[in-house]
Amino acid sequence: MTPTIASATVIATIVASGWLAGPSAASLLRRPDRHGRGFLEVSSWEEKEGCARLTNAGSHFTVDVEVGTPGQKFSVVADTGSNSLIVPSCLCVQAGKCSQATRCFVGHDRSSTFHLFLAKSTRKPFEELLTFGSGQIAGVIARDTVRVGNLSTTMNDGLLLMVDKALNFNTAFEGILGLGPPQPEKEDRRQVSSMGRGDVADEGEGVDPASGISKDQIRDIVQKILGGAADAAREEGRPALTPHFGSPKAVSAAQVSRPRPGEEAPPDADAVVVEKPPRTSSFLEQAGIGRFSMCFNQGSEGVLGLGGPPKENALRSVGMYHWGLDFRGVSVGGKTQKLQFCSPEDMRPGQETPCGMIPDSGTTLLMGPEEQVIELLEAVCDQWERCSSNFTALQRAAEAADKAIVKEYGLNPWELQVPPKAAVAKLLLKDCDSWMRDSEQGLGELPTLSFHVAGAADGKAQELRLSGVDYVLRLENSSSASVCAPAFGPMDYPTQKNGPVWIMGLPLFFAYTVGYDVEAKPPTIAFTSVQDTPCGSCGAKPSVGLLGASSTAVAAGSAERAKLQFNPREVRGPPRMPTTAHGEL
Repeated sequence: MTPTIASATVIATIVASGWLAGPSAASLLRRPDRHGRGFLEVSSWEEKEGCARLTNAGSHFTVDVEVGTPGQKFSVVADTGSNSLIVPSCLCVQAGKCSQATRCFVGHDRSSTFHLFLAKSTRKPFEELLTFGSGQIAGVIARDTVRVGNLSTTMNDGLLLMVDKALNFNTAFEGILGLGPPQPEKEDRRQVSSMGRGDVADEGEGVDPASGISKDQIRDIVQKILGGAADAAREEGRPALTPHFGSPKAVSAAQVSRPRPGEEAPPDADAVVVEKPPRTSSFLEQAGIGRFSMCFNQGSEGVLGLGGPPKENALRSVGMYHWGLDFRGVSVGGKTQKLQFCSPEDMRPGQETPCGMIPDSGTTLLMGPEEQVIELLEAVCDQWERCSSNFTALQRAAEAADKAIVKEYGLNPWELQVPPKAAVAKLLLKDCDSWMRDSEQGLGELPTLSFHVAGAADGKAQELRLSGVDYVLRLENSSSASVCAPAFGPMDYPTQKNGPVWIMGLPLFFAYTVGYDVEAKPPTIAFTSVQDTPCGSCGAKPSVGLLGASSTAVAAGSAERAKLQFNPREVRGPPRMPTTAHGEL
């Protein structure tokens, strides 16, 4: 059940996270973004290409971003399943809505490029509510300069300052870098309201129905965001917020963003008045970056590649709101026959694909309809000799017990039940420490899974192959013994056009570099096996393309995968769930 979230009672300045290491300022170039607003900074060795390090946080990967002038740093979830850039506000922390351990953003008197968007009708901030698989976030829309890796732009269409949250997140949460595809301009599916909108008197303590807080509280919130937060804290007997950075340098008028057409500058220089809320599109869309890629290294950092040339053999996305593909089922091991789900023969009238698939970097597991996940695990057991032989032994034991009881008592009142194959597979994996290290193959015993995907229109197809080291995880455990589990989770996401949808999380990004291209029409998704071209790193100029490969790198990657056969990849904390499981692709 999705937790509910209280209306924001404090409004924010942004959570700080460390920005990705990149070239020094002297090695960067500036150019206008594609909208003619702000600027991009690009590495001097390869214009339009950039690289950002991804850090393994246990159940997800984070990327460092820098917000404001001078920059305030944050580690945010790199999420291809959402679109907004979100960072927490120091006022959110101060109000107890965000963790005290969380770094947070301060706008007024800390960032010379900070502006808060206010509704013209109310002179109040726009509040946006976002729902994720792990819960909900409320934020207000602001403008500031943002840097990811060696790319920087002014977020003229808005970023979100988190003011409240109800998330099932057991680690420090410093925000999200949404990397989803651009949303259709004619359709706005956001939950956005202007704080203070409604029949509330200009003075007094009336409660605003839009935000659930009083007019006086709203006025105080706006004052704190636009200035005087430290003074207000002192008046209330609380310690003033201590920034994580030095005081900003004096800037010229030319360095401060001016209102654009349709915007009105109020007396306070830190706010901009507009008729409607900005679209809060993604960082990459506002920066004019049409291509990016993601991959994760085993046991170390990953790579967010920004820009670069088009990928070969890309598949056309079938999704309008998500990165989606035509999913046509799974084959297991050496079998060419697919399992009995996601078959074109089962498509209903009006359905365009038998199933859908979303490659989502922000989800921990491989998620699909429960009955399909069970069928897949049963097929794994059939093709895994250790599992199939144990299942057969259980059947024989149950039959022998039944005969013995009937012989002794004349009947068997207990009807001993043999656990299903999927349960046997899970039990064997849970007890992986008892057999894995004594096995010659370790997780190499398990069959390879082939996920059959295709693109829209032309139907170009590809098999995405995951071996046992990809789809088996080691769970965080207080004892020294390993406890393993299949990296699958149940989730129902039905659609009319694309049938049931699977969401492919972290395991896919460990096995493949996934490339996304919004410059292609329609947008495309490409998969390059890390066994052929290792993920690489952001540490040096690539020798081949953006991420490049050498025989040494391939050998090193193979050695890392070989280790995982006896020491599976660990997941720490509860799995991060998909952003959404409703609506069309």
